[in-house]
Amino acid sequence: MVEDLKLRGNEAFARGAFDVAEQLYSEAIDLAPSSHVLWSNRAAARLQLKQHESALSDAEQCIVLEPSWVKGYHRRALALKGLERMDEAFQSYQEACRQAPEDLWVRREMKKFRHELVKWNASRPVTSSDHFVSIFKRLDDIWDRLSTLAYFWNASDSGERLMIFQRFLEVLAGGSTPADPSVYTEEMMQPLPTKNYEHASKEPISLWMDFFNSLESGQKVELFARLWDVTSEAEKGLIVKDLQFFVLGSAETADQRADEVDE
Repeated sequence: MVEDLKLRGNEAFARGAFDVAEQLYSEAIDLAPSSHVLWSNRAAARLQLKQHESALSDAEQCIVLEPSWVKGYHRRALALKGLERMDEAFQSYQEACRQAPEDLWVRREMKKFRHELVKWNASRPVTSSDHFVSIFKRLDDIWDRLSTLAYFWNASDSGERLMIFQRFLEVLAGGSTPADPSVYTEEMMQPLPTKNYEHASKEPISLWMDFFNSLESGQKVELFARLWDVTSEAEKGLIVKDLQFFVLGSAETADQRADEVDE
């Protein structure tokens, strides 16, 4: 009886009769409430019917019954997405990946969702530095992260860039004051070129820029320090190279000029 109801539900789902499928799965659940597959299937039907709260409840019950069933996490994520609880949806995908680290399907689904999450975050105002750091940590494209830092740097005035750069030197020095910071001047704090980011279609996100521009100078410095903390080692290497070339290169040139004789 239960198997017959499930099969009929699957057939109804396949032909797009989601309300019929939902009813058949409900009847089957009444007879076999411990079947995680039935809860998962009804969640899928309710998702199609835009019944996100009910779908979320079903997906969570599925996970309780069978924590290793990755479709439960996937359907919970979709329900949370429908409720615009995007960070929780992402966490659900992370849990799925922890449960099944070798499952390529769930990893692909999480990657697709991360792209959606970036777009979703880009369409909403940033409320605080904590909020932005959490957004930044979700960016999985290195160019998204590096371009954001470059656009923030360029949006800072030369005095703010010098403060950011000096803080950067402190971080590299392990928290101690770097030797002779007076070598560096505001004039050296040039904008970073953004052609590479433009070619990669990484335009500045206006709501993120609005947030950054609303910060006081000290807050900008602290935000840069926090973003540095969550960058990967590969990103850190690229950032150091950029600063060495565009800023430290200026300092070396200045030192060379000081050592030259006048003709």
